[in-house]
Formats: sequence, structure tokens, C-alpha cells
Amino acid sequence: MVQTLGGSLDETPEALIDLTAGQVVAASKNALAPDAAPPPSVARTIVVIDDERRDARLIRRLLEATGRYKVHEAYDGASGWKAIQDHQPALIVLDLMLPDITGEELLERLSQDDTTRGIPVVVTTAKDIKAEERERLLGKIISLFEKAHLDRQTLLDYVDETLSEE
Repeated sequence: MVQTLGGSLDETPEALIDLTAGQVVAASKNALAPDAAPPPSVARTIVVIDDERRDARLIRRLLEATGRYKVHEAYDGASGWKAIQDHQPALIVLDLMLPDITGEELLERLSQDDTTRGIPVVVTTAKDIKAEERERLLGKIISLFEKAHLDRQTLLDYVDETLSEE
């Protein structure tokens, strides 16, 4: 039995089963289906800035697995800023707690630069965000995800929705 991210292929058309017979499949059932929409010809660029390499890698793998995104990782504010300048991303995923500067300082820098001002920013954080801090942040970002309660599919759906609106 072949397993995909969308579930077992047991309930799928014969043509799809024949296509994947004897192979390990690393794609969703929808991606393999004959009537599935083809992925965009050019992957959108995303920069993930997180000092927790494991978290950055997880987000990169999650996004790149869709085939719609090319993700660059950075582990501090300075290398994050350089990655943003070098790659001109369509979206940034930013951790608030970085070793060299705060995420809020990087958000301020993004908002003051004409080339980065319009880039949507999704914040992920392990920090307990107080109500007044959340209010202050929401003027600079599009969404805030707490790492302790992060649902991978919700994050992926949110990124997809945000970038499809552009």
C-alpha cells in the first residue's frame, strides 16, 4: 500500500495506483491526481528567520514540500536582513527572539525600507505575548503564531492564502 500526505491510495483511481505502484511517494494525493492543478512554474521565495535551527528547518521543509516555495533560512537578525536583501522574498517568517536584535527591531527596519515595507511578515514565537505587545505587533505584521500551539497545516494554509492574494 502506498501512503501519501493525503492518505492511502487505496480509494483512488486505478491510473493513479498504476502511476505510483511499487514506489515510495513523497507527495500529496492531490498533487498526484491527474486533475490536480500544476504547481506554479516559479516557486515563490520565503525567508525564515529563527535562531532555533530545528524550527527554521521544520518550517522550510513544510513550505518547500508543497513545491510552491523556495525557502532560505537565517538564524539571526543580521543574516536575516542579508537574506531579505539578497532574495527579495514574497513573505518572511520571523521569530521574535533573535540573538543579536529583537524581532521587533527587525520589523521596524523592514517598515522603514522602501524595498521591504510591503513584504508580509508572519511571526512565530515561543515568547508569551502580552495583550499590549500583541496589539503593538499587529500593526506591523499580518499574523502571529505561538510555537507551543503551532499547527503546521494552519501555518501552511495561512501562507498559501496570503501569497495567493498578491
